[in-house]
Amino acid sequence: MYNGRSYNPTVIDSTGNVRTAAPNATFTMTASEQYVNSGWLVPPGGQTFFPGTSSTFAVTFQNAGTYSYLCELHPWMVGSVVVK
Repeated sequence: MYNGRSYNPTVIDSTGNVRTAAPNATFTMTASEQYVNSGWLVPPGGQTFFPGTSSTFAVTFQNAGTYSYLCELHPWMVGSVVVK
């Protein structure tokens, strides 16, 4: 069994509402998000073996700030995006 929040593209807003996005989603950050996840990204065609996964995920940042990220499968893989 897998964690749906890890496997599927998911957004949790500042009030704690959870929304699952469609595979291959495009998301615009408004700085009200507590959590945004791309879901599992697999090579194109891999969705046949892992239904509901994505091969792409795009994020647009609307507000300046520093946004941290990590890989849930490889938690040592971390970074940040700085938007000025």
